[in-house]
Amino acid sequence: KAPSHKFKGTSKRTLDIIMHAAEVHDLIQWVPGVSGYWSAQNIRSVFVRGMETRISSSAPVSFGRISWLINYSLTASEISSSDVLNDKSVGKQTIYTPYHHLNAHATAEYRFIHAGTGFITESRRYTTTDNSEWLPLSSQININAGARFRLFEYSVSLDLSVNNLLNSQWEGIPNYPMPLRTFFMKLKIEL
Repeated sequence: KAPSHKFKGTSKRTLDIIMHAAEVHDLIQWVPGVSGYWSAQNIRSVFVRGMETRISSSAPVSFGRISWLINYSLTASEISSSDVLNDKSVGKQTIYTPYHHLNAHATAEYRFIHAGTGFITESRRYTTTDNSEWLPLSSQININAGARFRLFEYSVSLDLSVNNLLNSQWEGIPNYPMPLRTFFMKLKIEL
C-alpha cells in the first residue's frame, strides 16, 4: 500500500538576489600540483564581487506537485595586488573560478512516484594565473525517478538516477577527465 500524500492547494514562489563584494588579503587557494595532488598556496590579494540569483516555484496539480528552481551566479574573483615584480596575474580571474554558473532543476510528483531533471553549466575556468589557458565551458544534464511506498510496516524509497545523460566530456582539472554517463540506484528502508 502506498503512503498517502496530501498536496496543499497553495503555490509557492521565491526570488532571491544577493550581491556581494570583498577584498581578501593573503588569500589561500588550493591548486593542483604536477602529480595531481592539490596544495594550499597564498595567491596575494583578491577582489571578489558578484551576484547570485535564485528563483523557484512549486505548485499543486491534480494528485501531485510540480516544482522548479533556477540558480545563477556571476563571480568576478580577480587578483588585485601582488608583491611579485611584473606579475601578469594582477587583474586576472583566479584559477578554477568560473565567471558564470547556472543550474536548473524541475521535479514532478504524482501520488507516490516522482521524476525530475537537472541542468548544470559553467563558463570557462582558467587554469593559469595569467588566464592564458583554460578549461572550456562544461554542461551536464541529469535525470532521476523514484517511488516511496510502504512494505509491511516499513517505509521504502527507491531512487534511480543518471548523471551526465548526454555523455558530455568534461574535466575538473586539465588532463583529468570526470565521469561520463553514470547510473545510480538508492534503496532506503526505514524501520
